[in-house]
Amino acid sequence: MPIIPADYRLRQRTIPMNDTVATPPAEPMPTHPEEMKAVYDLRVGKLITLQGSARMTPAGLVTAGIAASAILLAVSVLVRATRGAR
Repeated sequence: MPIIPADYRLRQRTIPMNDTVATPPAEPMPTHPEEMKAVYDLRVGKLITLQGSARMTPAGLVTAGIAASAILLAVSVLVRATRGAR
């Protein structure tokens, strides 16, 4: 009876690594074809510098609008309920 190493099945299932290395593209590809980007630099005096960037898709913008509308609707219902209780 042959002696089989404990990791024999594991070695059978492993896939050999490919020696080729993928080169990154020159410019980063957008994650969404309709992605909007914004970058700003804000300088206050000589010592304070703020930098920021944002990315958004049209679907994200619509979703943010729906969420803001739902919050405002809920707040208006709460304000009306507290005024009616007085």
